[in-house]
Amino acid sequence: MQDAEIGATTRHGARCISIPTALGMGHKIAVAPIAKGADVLKYGAPIGFAARDIAIGEHVHLHNVTSRYTVIEDMEAGQR
Repeated sequence: MQDAEIGATTRHGARCISIPTALGMGHKIAVAPIAKGADVLKYGAPIGFAARDIAIGEHVHLHNVTSRYTVIEDMEAGQR
C-alpha cells in the first residue's frame, strides 16, 4: 500500500475500503473484520493473533496484533 491520507479509499476486489487514519507506505489495513484471537494473515500466511477486534479498513500493526513469531521463538528456545 502507498501513503494514504485520512479518508482515502482503496479497492480490494469488488469492495471499496475507506481508511480512517493516515498511513505510510507499506502499512497494512484489514480487508475483512478480524475477531479478537483470530489469526491475522499477511499474503495468506498467519503472522499473529488479533489482540482485539479489528474493523475493515483499520490499521493492522503492533497495537492490535500479538506476533506469532514471539510464540515460535519461545517454543524453539524451550527445545534447545
